[in-house]
Formats: sequence, C-alpha cells, structure tokens
Amino acid sequence: MEAHEAVGYSSAVRRTPALVAGGLVLLVVAALALWWRTTEGTANASTPGTASSEAGFSPDMSAHHQQAVEMSFIVRDRTGDQEVRTLAYDIIGT
Repeated sequence: MEAHEAVGYSSAVRRTPALVAGGLVLLVVAALALWWRTTEGTANASTPGTASSEAGFSPDMSAHHQQAVEMSFIVRDRTGDQEVRTLAYDIIGT
C-alpha cells in the first residue's frame, strides 16, 4: 500500500491541482478571446451615419470651442492675473 492510499487520498484528490490549473488556463483564454473580439470591432468600425451621436459630436464641439475662444478674448482683455491671461492665450491659440 502506498503512503497516499494509507492516509485516505483518492486519485480524484491528486487530480484536483491539475484540474484547477486547466480551468484557469481555459478562463484566461476565454477572457483574452472576448477582449480580442470586442476590441477588434472598434478598430474596424465603419463611418458613422449622419444621425449618429458620433456625427453630431464634431459640430457640437466646434461650437463649444468657438465659445471658449470668444470668452478667452474677453478674459484676456479684462484680467490682471497673468496666469489667467496665459490660459486665455493658450485657448485662443488652439
């Protein structure tokens, strides 16, 4: 009789570490496959339609930026704070 049989270990107990390791490997492979499939789709995305939120984002941000530039001219002319004036110049220049 072997030592592991003498203390009541079965062959199933000896296989447990291998099964756990195999399960972890499968879990990692599945997670990587899922990540790859989800990120692959974003790299190959088609051009957004005219009614999509992506198509509306650019004009909205353009108007927002123009407002920021206009406010920066006002702040630049009215402030005595050099840091604020520098920030206004940075916004105007972008």
